[in-house]
Amino acid sequence: MTGSRGPRSKPGAIHRGSQRATTRLERTEFDIPELGEGFSEKTERWWADWLASPQTRFFVGTDWQTLLRLAPLVDAYYSEPTPALHSEIRQTESKLGATAGDRERLGWKVAESEPPPEAPPEPRPDPRLTYVEDEARRARQAEHLLGAKS
Repeated sequence: MTGSRGPRSKPGAIHRGSQRATTRLERTEFDIPELGEGFSEKTERWWADWLASPQTRFFVGTDWQTLLRLAPLVDAYYSEPTPALHSEIRQTESKLGATAGDRERLGWKVAESEPPPEAPPEPRPDPRLTYVEDEARRARQAEHLLGAKS
């Protein structure tokens, strides 16, 4: 038993509430908005991080509008952090899948990059050749020893 929640589930077990209904939304084309001017370097870096994050390729206009509304709060937080600003930023970013835990809760999984191909194994020497090479080496040693005794 682990923890206080009973025994560990069997692999492939289906739990109540784990089968979420999903609705497919069609993505419409739109331009990613620009952050604008007057923001601090830290806020611009925050915006660039969001632009580069993998989940943003699924964002629609309202998601970007949410980030744009959040930018002034992020900027204010960087200049004078307060618990209230931190809380609001954390909650809003959570809804957009900012952390690994947020993405897991939302049922999102970031695809892992493919591992580099494994190097081919080192070729093993042919034992027949090794035997021949060993015999030739022994013969040379024997000749050398016999020649030295004469």
